[in-house]
Amino acid sequence: MKIGIVTFWNSEDNYGQILQCYALQRFLRDKGHDAFLIRYAPGRKINLKWVLSLPCRIVRKISLRLFRRKEFRFSQRFKEMNRIVRQENAAHPRHFSTFKERFIAVTSRVYDQYDIFTDPPGADAYIAGSDQVWGSVDPVYYLMFVPEGCKKIAYAPSFGGMKLAGSLRKKIKRYISGFDVLALRERQGVEICRELGRSDASLVPDPTLLLSVHDYSSIAAPCLYSQDYLLLYLLGNEIDFDVAEVYAWARSRHIEVKYVASQGRQDAYDKIYPNVDEWLSLIRNARYVVTNSFHGMVFSIIFNKPFVVIPLAGSFTRMNDRIFDTLSAVHLTERIYKNSLDILLDPLDIRAINDYLKQTGNDISLKFDYWLGA
Repeated sequence: MKIGIVTFWNSEDNYGQILQCYALQRFLRDKGHDAFLIRYAPGRKINLKWVLSLPCRIVRKISLRLFRRKEFRFSQRFKEMNRIVRQENAAHPRHFSTFKERFIAVTSRVYDQYDIFTDPPGADAYIAGSDQVWGSVDPVYYLMFVPEGCKKIAYAPSFGGMKLAGSLRKKIKRYISGFDVLALRERQGVEICRELGRSDASLVPDPTLLLSVHDYSSIAAPCLYSQDYLLLYLLGNEIDFDVAEVYAWARSRHIEVKYVASQGRQDAYDKIYPNVDEWLSLIRNARYVVTNSFHGMVFSIIFNKPFVVIPLAGSFTRMNDRIFDTLSAVHLTERIYKNSLDILLDPLDIRAINDYLKQTGNDISLKFDYWLGA
């Protein structure tokens, strides 16, 4: 079956984004399907409605600044992070395009909103997800462009903690009504869909959990360092944590820290800037991993590495659900940082983890057979 996937794909420093894109495609291709990424980049809107709504959007922005200052500060923080990301990527390229060219099948063209509605790429089925593609209300990520008669599947999309109210709920209710399958990554997302009339919404794992350690090892770079090291992987999102604690802990055990930062993370410590296959190698060969990244945590689980995950704080707290839900599923909630990094010294129950990962892949494989009518 020919399957078009709509998800995030164009980051130059978000390893999780690229690997979730790769994982779902490879999972489906291993099942014999012709799965491909639809390269979508929001641009031109589909009709005059966007232009006519300009005054209302200006009023909303003014209102946001004057009366909803917390949300305004959050939006300004995001803009500043994006500026830093562009600056850092220009200074330290990670060559994500090389990985995508090697391992991800894509459409020959990049679609904007106008293009995809007027001339969508042909497929028998379309999938939205994973990642936080439902963190905005772009109709493309809700597959509103899909022609009649084609299957529409949501696999592991996330609302990213977005709060839905009023007209927004009505719009999303209309958008999700046309899906044949609604399978979401977080319990909060499942609850939202059920509140909006889709009692069939279900919880599924992130697609990165559908592939085996051997699948990832086959595309990982060779070991980069001969000595033991702790991998510190931090995103720019706010955390209540002092990075100096990691260095002190590692120094007391006579191991080095290899520090990878993404998405606007800046501080005074030296960093490295691996490409995707090198990032996989860094996790696979680490002695320990400390991260505030969902996918940093996921790949630590896949590679059976002792890890601690630092929960997000402040305005980003709403994005912790995916971390908590995944750790609960694999019975590793004790790996959430509290007051000490010493949890890194506790061994993982590797057999239980690997049994869970294997069963997860098998269960979702059967579900896709059912969803696609295979």
